[in-house]
Amino acid sequence: MQDIHTRLRALRRPRILIDAARTGMPEFRRERHLKRLLIRPSLPSPAESVMILLELEAEQNAKRKAGDASYTPLRHLDLMIALLAEANAMGA
Repeated sequence: MQDIHTRLRALRRPRILIDAARTGMPEFRRERHLKRLLIRPSLPSPAESVMILLELEAEQNAKRKAGDASYTPLRHLDLMIALLAEANAMGA
């Protein structure tokens, strides 16, 4: 299994998605947004949340690439914003 830093460096996503996520990062509020995305009673550590977000984002990306009708661009963007913000919080 790859470590968090390796997985983050290996991410290759459309430029527009990354740019939009970076734009949304200042508005990210861990307590509100992460609870909604992860649907958990308590918040995990930034490192744990990055691992969870990587899995959720990979699912969305697979749907995007497959042209799956259940793909939601807004959810993908929300996951990317959270992923970048949490990675930043852990110093990645």
